[in-house]
Amino acid sequence: MLIQKMKYMKNLTTQEKSIVDYILKQPGMVFEVTAQELARLTYTSSSTVVRLCKKLGVKGYPDFQLKMALDYPQRDQERAYVTPRPGGAGNGGQAVR
Repeated sequence: MLIQKMKYMKNLTTQEKSIVDYILKQPGMVFEVTAQELARLTYTSSSTVVRLCKKLGVKGYPDFQLKMALDYPQRDQERAYVTPRPGGAGNGGQAVR
């Protein structure tokens, strides 16, 4: 629902649009970064990130992350393919130190 809302939302500032575009290109990233980090990545401010969250109808960035998790359940499968695991292929099954 949040992803759809972001796609079709009107009345966004240039900075908010920049954040939305970044999130839509990499929705799973929301779970890995803080509001401050997202602001840095989008050349905006953490205040702008929080204001965008409130425009989307959530209380703040942590609530936004929670709602995104409900909207974006396939993130766990994606991470399973990306996250290197100790004892995986290429190290003979031994734990990585």
